[in-house]
Amino acid sequence: MKTIIHPTYFPNIEFFSNLLKSKNLIFEINDFYQKQTFRNRASIYGSNGKLKLIIPVSFLSSKKKTKGYQNM
Repeated sequence: MKTIIHPTYFPNIEFFSNLLKSKNLIFEINDFYQKQTFRNRASIYGSNGKLKLIIPVSFLSSKKKTKGYQNM
């Protein structure tokens, strides 16, 4: 089975399940980056309750901002 996945910094259990089941794994690297999606947000539970984790992104200086980005 071929599986195409988007790289995420804090994947969910379904991501790892598909990772283990797949015989051909393909990382999608040419996808358009969208802000405020599951790809740059996650939640964990701590002693004070649910905590939101957010990765800030700064774009490289260029005319086409979708060409590249870097993590802060």
